[in-house]
Amino acid sequence: MKSFTIFVSVMGCLKLTYYPEMQILRAGEGVRSREAKGAQWFISIDPLAEVRPWESPYCAMANNPINAIDTDGRLVVFINGMHSGSGGTAKYWNGFDNAAMKHLNDYNAVYRDGSVGGASNFHYNRSANYRRSQGYGQGLFDAPGILSRIVDANGNIKETIKIITHSMGAAYAKGYVRALLNYLKEMGISTDIIEFEADFAPYQPTEQKANKEVKTYQFSHSKDKVAGNKKMEGAENMDTSDDKKQDHGISTFMNQINNLPEGKYKIVDGKIVPY
Repeated sequence: MKSFTIFVSVMGCLKLTYYPEMQILRAGEGVRSREAKGAQWFISIDPLAEVRPWESPYCAMANNPINAIDTDGRLVVFINGMHSGSGGTAKYWNGFDNAAMKHLNDYNAVYRDGSVGGASNFHYNRSANYRRSQGYGQGLFDAPGILSRIVDANGNIKETIKIITHSMGAAYAKGYVRALLNYLKEMGISTDIIEFEADFAPYQPTEQKANKEVKTYQFSHSKDKVAGNKKMEGAENMDTSDDKKQDHGISTFMNQINNLPEGKYKIVDGKIVPY
């Protein structure tokens, strides 16, 4: 059987042998079990690595463990709107994502491009149905990796998912969430683990509707000349009248972060329970 040796510095230097065919890592003779387990943890890749290709699969909390301590590993999916190059990245959100994660006490983020290419793809992405279908496809691709994070080795649910969108990202999210819901059902897992979807300035709100299984909040501004403020079917329309700027930009919704449900939940028998 093929194998190769790894030397890892954990409380000294450990000699470990990895057997790729069996995916087994064994410690050398005389090594204490807790040291071997520690080494295994340090050289294991993030099970959600495939949905964050821009980050090293060997880093946690965006390689910022001091300022982003993710105690429960809950996942926040940020889905952006129209852009000219910042789609699918934290740059698009201009700090809104960090403020939201701080409020939710969740620092495990995934970024998806809800405008599917931004300005360069406007011929197609101006269609809500197109964005929804693209979101569904990406959701199917992401689902296995996401599931590996929210379910433990015994199949028990241990974490939850939140979806936050802006503008064009809302329609994309309807497909993305539907794909996750379908996958969870196929795996026999409660869909309650998707806590909520929050749509900020949803573009074309009357051409989409919220997934019935997921609580959906709509935050719209009265003077939004891009998306308007018509009500989305199935969503709870939130009062944003206190915002001084009633524009379309995501930064004008900063104060609304406080109206998102706080990250104070635990899983009991597969159900989300506040504490």
